[in-house]
Amino acid sequence: MPDSAVSTLQARVDNSMGAAFVSLDNKYSGTFDVSTTFADADVYSSTVDDLKGLVQLDLGVYRPTSSAATVGTTVERTVELDTVKTSRMTGWVGTGERPPPPTSRFNSQGRIEVMSTLSPVALLLES
Repeated sequence: MPDSAVSTLQARVDNSMGAAFVSLDNKYSGTFDVSTTFADADVYSSTVDDLKGLVQLDLGVYRPTSSAATVGTTVERTVELDTVKTSRMTGWVGTGERPPPPTSRFNSQGRIEVMSTLSPVALLLES
């Protein structure tokens, strides 16, 4: 996939019945909250070069990640997990040190929320 420009992304994906799957490229930096009420919530880290590669991912073989490095660079991309439960995972992903918690809802740090009530949810953090 071509590189994206660095920007702040704040998004909420909310679904009551169906499964939710969100993929973010390696430029995303910020917090994440992945939760569901009656199913599993997962956060994955993987290298995906194109959409064909994403389709071929067997998400059933991945486990939640604690850190990942960007291939071919000296900058390490870190994933910090704050909450690890079957139905909820929260944390932060980025380079360098984790910034302090935001003082307002709109700030320079990204935030992604992926939620469902009855079905599984997953967040793929490309490395």
